[in-house]
Amino acid sequence: MLEIHTDEKEVLGKFIHPELFGLVLEEINLTKPVTIDIVRQLLHHGFLKALDEHGKPMFSIEVDRILKTRFQLTNKGFEALNEQ
Repeated sequence: MLEIHTDEKEVLGKFIHPELFGLVLEEINLTKPVTIDIVRQLLHHGFLKALDEHGKPMFSIEVDRILKTRFQLTNKGFEALNEQ
């Protein structure tokens, strides 16, 4: 199980609405590799979902395209964001 800490909450808070990862990356105070790792972990554990350009769920993410992928919170992610 993934523990949600401050860095993870910062990332989750940027994906309340579908957002391009590349744009969010510019707003976060973490390095690019750390942020990519956090997003991949959040996706793997079901806190985020990946969406294609039409807003439909994607079942696999190409690492080369992660910056152009939209992500959004799932219900699990929203609950984790709101936990104390």
